[in-house]
Amino acid sequence: MVIRHSATVLCMLLGAGAVHAQSPSASGVCDLYAAGGTPCVAAFSSTRALFSAYSGNLYQVRRSDGKTQDIKTLSPGGEADAAAQDAFCSAAGSKCRISIIYDQSGKGNHLTKAPAGNKDYGPYSDSEAVADALPIKLNGKKVYGIHITPGGWTTPGQVGYRNTHTNGIAKGDDPESMYMITDGTYVNGACCFDFGNAEMDPLVYTSMDAIYFGTNNWWDVGTGTGPWIMADLENGVYNHAGATGSGRVHLNSKGQSLAYPFVTALLKNNKAGATTGGPFTIKGGNAQSGTLTTMWDGARPDGYGSLGKAGGIVLGIGGDNSGGAQGNFYEGVMTVGFASNAVDDAVQANIVAAGYGRNTVSVRDVSSHSGTMNELRWSEGVLRIAGLRTGRVQVTDPQGRSRLFPVSEGQVRTGLLPRGVYTCRILDGNAIEPRNFVVLP
Repeated sequence: MVIRHSATVLCMLLGAGAVHAQSPSASGVCDLYAAGGTPCVAAFSSTRALFSAYSGNLYQVRRSDGKTQDIKTLSPGGEADAAAQDAFCSAAGSKCRISIIYDQSGKGNHLTKAPAGNKDYGPYSDSEAVADALPIKLNGKKVYGIHITPGGWTTPGQVGYRNTHTNGIAKGDDPESMYMITDGTYVNGACCFDFGNAEMDPLVYTSMDAIYFGTNNWWDVGTGTGPWIMADLENGVYNHAGATGSGRVHLNSKGQSLAYPFVTALLKNNKAGATTGGPFTIKGGNAQSGTLTTMWDGARPDGYGSLGKAGGIVLGIGGDNSGGAQGNFYEGVMTVGFASNAVDDAVQANIVAAGYGRNTVSVRDVSSHSGTMNELRWSEGVLRIAGLRTGRVQVTDPQGRSRLFPVSEGQVRTGLLPRGVYTCRILDGNAIEPRNFVVLP
């Protein structure tokens, strides 16, 4: 498809040596979703801002003396201020737990510990995660993830979060897209380490639309021993179309095991009968490098021709508060609308550039340029490069074909481009790493 003059391309830095853009002009994952027409309506992270200009609260910690502290970003669009948490929580030898996970979307869909649910599978109110249990590095900076530890179906102690009074979350069979960054080395097969759309009331069963990650093998499985990305649709956990029911396990040969320390898990459900994709799509990959792999894109499992989502949100538990799962959570969003493949690719590129697990801050010499080179932007046939006045640019299309273009006053006239992910390499006498830009339909 050829891009019309109103189209906009969102760009981000890639590569092992890439600069992680911290300025408000750089794109966050929710900026990418918004530009694609599928805006975030819930956006959670204890590690970083998910909008380029977001500088508010990421999460709240509560000390054992009952006092609380909101943890913000270090800068607009930046990482969490873990030092503020450490200073607050170390006072008088106190221990902190994560009491609120704030919604960055502006919809107010904050997460707090989940209430009790089904008397057989999750009868106890959940616990809050220990705040310092999961320290990691993000672009060389110390941050904390959310460590979900299991309880049991009939024993207390499960860590889990829920919102039963949401705003703007997809309901019924309305399309939605979501992803989370999780951990492929800390999993189990119990039900259910979920993130996504669930019942408002854990005692009233409806359809769900939530990402599941783990080694559960009661309904569907993927290749290898897991963990796998699947969808918790409430009465089962599935990763492709096919017969459903207890004792009827089916293999999806495209469902790869993802035992990476940082995993991107993505789920999209479209409206029944839609012609824009899916209606049931699962993708995943390494959150530290590479692109997403499509695990399934086609029909939903039997009995789920359309969904009856209730619009609640869960993290770390099943829809009925099933409490035996474990997992680690770093970030995740929910949108309205079925995101395009180009947006999926752009989101994964942003995640890779964020630097999960990177021990040092990425820097490079940009003294030959007049700006920070934190952004590329393409529209109406012109690629604009912040901080570069003259030189040459090599642009490689999705089929691997390259062309050289001159730079004049920070602009490269490429002409109209078909949709897809393009690689841009700036040739100015220095070893400048490639960066990607995405042409959206």
